[in-house]
Amino acid sequence: MSTPTTTPPPAATWDGETWELQLPDPEATFQAGRLLGESAVAPLVVALNGGLGAGKTSLAQGVGAAAGLPFALTSPTFALINELDGHPPILHADLYRLEPGELVHLGFEEQLEAWGGISLVEWAERAPEALPLDHLEVQLELSADGGRRLRARSRGSWADRSLHRWIQAWTAAQGGA
Repeated sequence: MSTPTTTPPPAATWDGETWELQLPDPEATFQAGRLLGESAVAPLVVALNGGLGAGKTSLAQGVGAAAGLPFALTSPTFALINELDGHPPILHADLYRLEPGELVHLGFEEQLEAWGGISLVEWAERAPEALPLDHLEVQLELSADGGRRLRARSRGSWADRSLHRWIQAWTAAQGGA
């Protein structure tokens, strides 16, 4: 009789500045996003950085699920920005197709500043000047094993509150490990 195997919970580390998670699959990335959405203290801007297929949209979908959206978020690659009625409301932007300087003409900085919910900005590294000083920075990378590595860092005291709540929620969901 074979012994059932269990997948160990995703590894997490915190060095006092950067929180790092090893996420084995897209479902774990989605769950990390769901916990972020449940833990976020709005208004919060989340800069989602990483290459194609790194999990930015999966993480955003988890945040959308936590906000009670009745559908899965899709990346607004051609629309650029979607405003979604969740609890809290979500502004979901994708800067992939933008050229440097284009956001100035779109009023994006003002839109982020006025948004009272959670702002998810995919490809935020393309326009760091548009982000408020206080934001949560999330870097996602593909791992050699097909999983993802997530690194999160707060850039300001407001984002720090959300990051610490996210870490606590993650720890509790993993059984307090």
